[in-house]
Amino acid sequence: MVIQPFSQLMLKVMECMWLALRQETLWILWKVLGQALGRAAGMAPKAFISVYKVCWKDKGCVSSNIIAGIDKAIQDGVHILQMSFGGNWLESFEADQIIVATYSAMQKGIISHTTVGNEGPNQGTLGHAAPWDIVVGVTITDRRIRATVTLSNGKQFQGGKWQSTQQHSY
Repeated sequence: MVIQPFSQLMLKVMECMWLALRQETLWILWKVLGQALGRAAGMAPKAFISVYKVCWKDKGCVSSNIIAGIDKAIQDGVHILQMSFGGNWLESFEADQIIVATYSAMQKGIISHTTVGNEGPNQGTLGHAAPWDIVVGVTITDRRIRATVTLSNGKQFQGGKWQSTQQHSY
């Protein structure tokens, strides 16, 4: 398995990507599909962003690829692992190889941040077995969120997003 590093030429929307941050670069010139060209600097303007693709359209997010991504990020000296994909609930961290890999990262002083889906141990709950991970619960809603953007010249644009949920955890 080859882990492809992120570069300006490879910038594209991916189904799932792995972000790892470390303090080095001042900013990134960012452009996605001809939109949002400009300097990207946020809370950590000197952050260096490393992206490791670990999920594939035909194979999904296989544990061995995710673990290889974690190992590569550790080798590259990242400070934060941002893993924006959830998984199935497991009763213990010993049963989850990915959680064991994030433990290895934590032992080296790397902060691990991940998401959980809508599958907890009981109805209406979320679950994640690793106490060393920073965990965020993720959800979507079945309503449209509207917003008006007003430009400095007074022009207004309406925007919004619509996503319908198929499963409810309540």
